[in-house]
Amino acid sequence: MSVRRFSFFLYMLCPFIIQVGTKNVTCPASCECDTFFGKKEVGCANLTDVPSNIPEDTNLLDLSGCNISHIHIQPLEKLFKLQIFTFQEINTNDENYNLTALDLPLLNEIVVDGGVSTSIPQLLPSYIGTLSVAYNNLGTLKSGSFKNYPNLETLLLWDCMLMKLEAGVLDNIPSLSTLEFNRNNLKDDSFPLGVFKKNQALDSVSFFANELKHVVSNLPSSVTSVDYSANTIFELRAYDFKSTPNLIYLYLQQNMINQLKDFTFAGLTSPLELNLSYNWITAIAKDAFKSLQSSKIDLSFNKLQSLQAEVFSHLTSSANVNLGGNLWNCDCHLRWLREALDNATYTIELPYTLKCATPVKLAGKSFIDLKPSDFVCM
Repeated sequence: MSVRRFSFFLYMLCPFIIQVGTKNVTCPASCECDTFFGKKEVGCANLTDVPSNIPEDTNLLDLSGCNISHIHIQPLEKLFKLQIFTFQEINTNDENYNLTALDLPLLNEIVVDGGVSTSIPQLLPSYIGTLSVAYNNLGTLKSGSFKNYPNLETLLLWDCMLMKLEAGVLDNIPSLSTLEFNRNNLKDDSFPLGVFKKNQALDSVSFFANELKHVVSNLPSSVTSVDYSANTIFELRAYDFKSTPNLIYLYLQQNMINQLKDFTFAGLTSPLELNLSYNWITAIAKDAFKSLQSSKIDLSFNKLQSLQAEVFSHLTSSANVNLGGNLWNCDCHLRWLREALDNATYTIELPYTLKCATPVKLAGKSFIDLKPSDFVCM
């Protein structure tokens, strides 16, 4: 939790004094000091220089909102318990700070969000494991951007106006585990062939809120979680996920997918948490989910009117399905689904959200308020 988000109540309880060991140490002027979840946090604003009297046992230092033109490392060198350092929104760039000589054994995360950078900062400690450069104007992520940070495991690139990645840009960070491209302008052709080839430790990737029309191909097989939500994906092709057989979480909600073809998820195995809610799906082929026997499948708030019973015939007792918020045509062809509420081995979540759109005499009625015999063809 950022110290800038302290509640007023907590702020009043912290009259600029923080307990350090057996001593009372004054919190620097224009700063707030407190302890959250066992971490001692110091947050400062409206300063023109790094305070010289930062408590030495500080775990998180937040200089967000300060008007610091040059970051001097001398006040930071004594902070041997510092784990996270953020100087977001500082009006500065590389030539106004050099943290490469900063030798703090516990410092792992640096946040430089909200600046005016057009490139990845190059003068940070080489040993950091987490880097956030969100809210900048990067445009193109250039090859060599991470050559100084070989130990990076988490890279957050939110809201950076990214449009393209150059070939080899991720080659220097083979230990990368978490990568987030949230809210950028990335398209299908933004990713060069083989751009993830050397990232065989990659576990979680997020493309949330970009401009993708298809899923990204050739992600490493190590990946277990991918978020494609809030893009403009309009189709899923057979074997689209063959390079990531170990997926556990796959988020595709809020796209424009209109149908699911046979073998769409071929290569994936159970259990998988698959979210396809808030798409435009009107049809699902009977073998679309064939390999996902023990999975959680969310198909809520699509455009489904009918569905073949075979679509879920392979699901086991540990599987569950969410079908609420669709436009169900409650005729004889959907009687099986009403019966499934009572008899299926798998679980249909929130059954009261399954409501008939047609025929007129059943419109608006919940499946659980109807009997199978109510589902008839005229």
